[in-house]
Amino acid sequence: MLAGLGYSAAAGIALAGGWPLAVVLAAAPTAYIARRVQKLRTLRRVAKVIDCDGRLAKPLRVVPGYVASAYTLRAGVPPAAVRGLEFRPAGGELVAHSLTWEHARGYEVLATVPSVYAWLPAYQVLDPCCAYVARLGPELVPQRGPVRLKAESPDGDYAEAAAEVRGSSLCAQVQFAPVRARSARVDLYVRGAYALTVISTSGGTAEACVDVAGRPGIYVFREPISSARPFGLNDYGVLGLGAAGYAVRLVIDMPRRRDYYTEAEI
Repeated sequence: MLAGLGYSAAAGIALAGGWPLAVVLAAAPTAYIARRVQKLRTLRRVAKVIDCDGRLAKPLRVVPGYVASAYTLRAGVPPAAVRGLEFRPAGGELVAHSLTWEHARGYEVLATVPSVYAWLPAYQVLDPCCAYVARLGPELVPQRGPVRLKAESPDGDYAEAAAEVRGSSLCAQVQFAPVRARSARVDLYVRGAYALTVISTSGGTAEACVDVAGRPGIYVFREPISSARPFGLNDYGVLGLGAAGYAVRLVIDMPRRRDYYTEAEI
C-alpha cells in the first residue's frame, strides 16, 4: 500500500504484515519538484530492498549509527526553513545481508510548532547512495522509573504522584487533596523547557498513560524530516525518551498565584 502525503510532508510504503516501512521526505518548493522526484526514486529503490523485519533482498554497504535530524520553519514571507542532518557512526562500514539494529539504544522524536527534532538509530546506506534507514519500536524505548513526588502549598494543598515508563507508555498516578488549589497535574519536561501533561485532576486519585513509542516501523529518508506524522505524532508531542534530559514535574495549580511544584529526573 502506497500512501502519499505530497512533498510537503511524507510518502509512506506499508508492507503486508509486520511493521510499516516508510519513505520520508522534507518539504520542498515547487521549483525543485523534479529533483525531489529523482530523490524519491532513489529512496524507493532502497525501500524495495528492505522488508519489515530488516531482511535485505540483496546485500547493502552500510554504516551503523545514529542520525540526528532538525527542522524549524520560521515565520516570514515566504517562510524560511532551517534544516540540519548529522550522522554519527557507531561502527565501521560493512556489507549487510540484514539490518540487525544491535547498536540501537533508544530514540527520540520531539515535535513542537513549528519544529521537528529526531534522534534515531539508523544505518547509512552507501550504495545506492545515499540514504538513512531508521527504526522505531516499543522494544527500543528505555524503561524508566518509577519516580515518586510530593508537593504541598502553604495553604495545605497536598499531592503525591508516581510516574514510570512501562513498555511503550509513560504512566502517571496522582493523589490530590485540595484546599485552595484548582488542580494537580503531572508534566513531562524535556531539556527543562518542553512540557507534556500526562494527567491532571481537581481532587482524589487519578491515573493515565500516554504512548511514547509512536508508530513502529522502518523509515527511509535522506534529508531533514519536516513532519513527525509518519512517526505517529501531529504538531506536538514526544516519542522514545531517548537522548535528552527528561524530568517529571508534579504541579499544584494555584489561582492567581505562583504554582507550587517538585520534580525529579526520569
